[in-house]
Amino acid sequence: MREFKILLSLILLTTLSAFAQSPKTYLIVHGAFGGGYAWKKVDSLLTARGNKVYRPTLTGLGERYHLASSEVDLSTHVADIVNVILFEDLHNIVLVGHSYGGMVVTGVADSLPDRTAQIVYIDAHIAEDRKSAFDLRVGGTDLLKYEKDGMLIPPFVADSESFPHNVPQSVATLTERRPLRRPHPRNGKYILTVDDPQKPEADAFYQYEKVAKDLGWQTYRLTADHNPQNSKPEDLVKLLQE
Repeated sequence: MREFKILLSLILLTTLSAFAQSPKTYLIVHGAFGGGYAWKKVDSLLTARGNKVYRPTLTGLGERYHLASSEVDLSTHVADIVNVILFEDLHNIVLVGHSYGGMVVTGVADSLPDRTAQIVYIDAHIAEDRKSAFDLRVGGTDLLKYEKDGMLIPPFVADSESFPHNVPQSVATLTERRPLRRPHPRNGKYILTVDDPQKPEADAFYQYEKVAKDLGWQTYRLTADHNPQNSKPEDLVKLLQE
């Protein structure tokens, strides 16, 4: 019996290792004010390892800024990604959400629960039923002081002739309270990025790591700023490959 248990454990470890190293399909959803362009380096690193990567830009942002409107809301962005999955006929995907993108991927997983193998939140909001991003983020409503005609235009949104750069985003994307049938997917994982590894509790997204642990998800920490796709792309890709 002991030998059988050892053999079974070895088979399981081998299977898990093979899964971790096997090529995967990643669908990456960027954060607020940004675009898919911000994930170009991560895309290149994952693709070089044999994976397939999709990094669409949400309506009204990045190269789709010409579609910007105060009518664009969270449901619009969920539909953006749902349609990528449907029209590209994607299955067994690793769905990745960064920052605000966590709100989007939760809605996507709720709409298409059978299409995702794993959902990875990177310094991201974990959505709740009928709660907006502003409801969930401590101090999030501070951004409302930068509202103009239904759009948020904070100081870090560059009015620049050089591209690419952040662009204004509709207030409705952060205030919509979207209903969820399954707000907490079972296959979630959480990566918390911390500037100071000695003081993770000072991080604005620390609260979500605690939520992830309460949900029984695997959690990871990466010493990086809020945008590891720029500051630590190689380290981030190593985590995503797990």
